[in-house]
Amino acid sequence: MKNTDKKQKTYIETHGNPENPTLIFLHGAGLDHKTWKPQIKPLKKQYHLILLDLPEHGESQKNQVEFSFQKATENIHNVIKKHEIKTTTLIGQSLGGLISQHYTDQHPEKIDKLILLGSPSLHHGFNDYINTLLKIHSKASHITPWDILKETATTTLAKKPWTRQYIRETLEKTGKEQLLLISEGTKKGIEQGIPSPIKKPILLTYGQKEMTFIKKQMANWHEKHPESRLKPIPDAGHLANQDNPKKFNEAIKNYLTQQKT
Repeated sequence: MKNTDKKQKTYIETHGNPENPTLIFLHGAGLDHKTWKPQIKPLKKQYHLILLDLPEHGESQKNQVEFSFQKATENIHNVIKKHEIKTTTLIGQSLGGLISQHYTDQHPEKIDKLILLGSPSLHHGFNDYINTLLKIHSKASHITPWDILKETATTTLAKKPWTRQYIRETLEKTGKEQLLLISEGTKKGIEQGIPSPIKKPILLTYGQKEMTFIKKQMANWHEKHPESRLKPIPDAGHLANQDNPKKFNEAIKNYLTQQKT
């Protein structure tokens, strides 16, 4: 079912029985709820799925002024309240994983567990070297022609032709100015971080062909978090859930089943 929260103008899609445990899916920067299309059919029989477009993304309202983790957290919380969800699992890819952590930091009572894909710790952050590279990338993005920027992002984030096609088409709809606005808000959110480590069970996943600095940071996070599990997804890049949906879906199902016992 498709719906738009009129108060927050947040686009959401729901699948499955609302009486089942709820999984809320959060996509990456410049993308939309369709990121999670390969997960709908395998999961909707056992779970209640909510796919939403983050602020300034997809079919959600765009004010074209600012993107912030706080606004995203507020929108997610309103969706949870509207659907009268007592507790849920957040599943976030990249930016969606960062916002999952931001939400959990503010509303821990609403979260059972997290499943994060290609998303480093918002508490531990990056080292100075990576932070410098991110700042350089941010400045370079403003002067890089859109076609080059879009194609570079597409080939960096995905390894399979179908995943690249999805990214290419979605970024084209997003546009350069909107993507830069989202990127600036993401950079600020990372710099601000969260004050305390997440104290919830977490499944940390990444594609085996993921960017090295993300794999290293997530592996370090796993070592520091006693309630975490680390599961690389073979033959996949940053959007591992689309590059290799079979293995990603297996990882989710196994983790959720094991957490019940």
